[in-house]
Amino acid sequence: MTGLASNTNYSYTINVGGYDSADGKGCNIYLVGCVKNVSGTLSVCGTPSQTFTGDATLSGATATLDVSGSNVQITFTGVTGKTIAWNSIGTYTSSS
Repeated sequence: MTGLASNTNYSYTINVGGYDSADGKGCNIYLVGCVKNVSGTLSVCGTPSQTFTGDATLSGATATLDVSGSNVQITFTGVTGKTIAWNSIGTYTSSS
């Protein structure tokens, strides 16, 4: 997401689903966090929380919320030796 207004806080909820078709295993990661823009500088507020639900063989999978320049980034990291198909949906609210 780009173009965040200055002096505003953005609260995010992201629901991530993953599926390893080779092994028939699945997982869900629920990620909650916030990003603030203070005078044009983005930063993550505190440490985003994530809740993992799924098959044990995928329990090392993660989702992270971060910023790079003027962009908010969500990154999915899988499990070594597994090919995981990812899909996500998210919402955000803002306050200033």
